[in-house]
Order: sequence, then structure tokens, then C-alpha cells
Amino acid sequence: MLNKLIKNIFILIVVILVISITINHFVALESNDLLAVEVIQVYDGDTIQVAIGNSRETVRMIGIDTPETKGKYNEKDEFYGQEAANFLKNLIPKGTTIYLEADVENRDQYDRLLRYVYLDQGQEIFANLILLEKGYAETMFFEPNTKYYELFKTAETDAKDNNLGMWQNR
Repeated sequence: MLNKLIKNIFILIVVILVISITINHFVALESNDLLAVEVIQVYDGDTIQVAIGNSRETVRMIGIDTPETKGKYNEKDEFYGQEAANFLKNLIPKGTTIYLEADVENRDQYDRLLRYVYLDQGQEIFANLILLEKGYAETMFFEPNTKYYELFKTAETDAKDNNLGMWQNR
């Protein structure tokens, strides 16, 4: 009888812990606070996979679009697609801790997290912005996720004006 009571208390504690962890996980995903995650894989110049606790999530970087690379959905690389992917792989290699910031919408139609990506908690090394500044990406905004619209448009214009990255020889 005592063993059964202890077993039931243990099960209850485990259930409460699992529910608590799950709630905390999803609250963190919805929050505008920075969330520290580990890079698992860089798919291309604007899409990555990260580890959040024990789960994996695909993250689509908000406000930018890089040329596509050959893969599941594309028969060949678009101009500067491989360069953009390689740049991001070097900027945030597998195992790197990065910090994610949400905007208004949490996910896109493909169930990917929509996030701004930072290499530091102080938000000084802004991966989305760096890709624009170096000419590896162009701006792409979908309402209501427009928090950094002006900043990103200025970076894209500067890269174009200076013939950087994919804007060279155009």
C-alpha cells in the first residue's frame, strides 16, 4: 500500500515536471526575449536548424531572403546561393550558441520559427543584418514582422551602392 502511494506520488511529480517544462518551452518560443539556442545545421543562407532544449526547430531568419541553393525544392543553385549558405555556415557553424529574437508572428506557413538571429546576448552582432550588409541577402518583409524594416533597407541599399556580394556586376 505504501509502495503504491509512493509510486503514484512519483508519477504525479514527473507529470507536473513535464507539463512545467513544456509550458516554459513554448512560453520562451512566444516571448520577445532573446532565447539562447545551439545551431544544429545551416540549410541555406536564411534557414537553420537549432536545438531548443531536447527538441529541434527550423528557424527562418526574418526580414531577409538569400538566393536558393540546390536541394529538395530546387534543381540548381541560384546566383550567389551557395556563397550565401557558406557565409552563414562560417558565421554560425554547427555547435555555436546563438540568440533568437521574435517579432509579431511566431511561425510561417511551413511551421518554421520566424526569428532575428544574434551571435551575442548584447544584440551587437546581428546575423540578419550582416547578411544584408555583405550583399548575401536582400530584404524581404511580410507584415506584421517589420521591426527592423528601415535598418534592413538601408543596409541593402548600401550593399547595392557598393556592389557587394550578389550586387556586384549588376
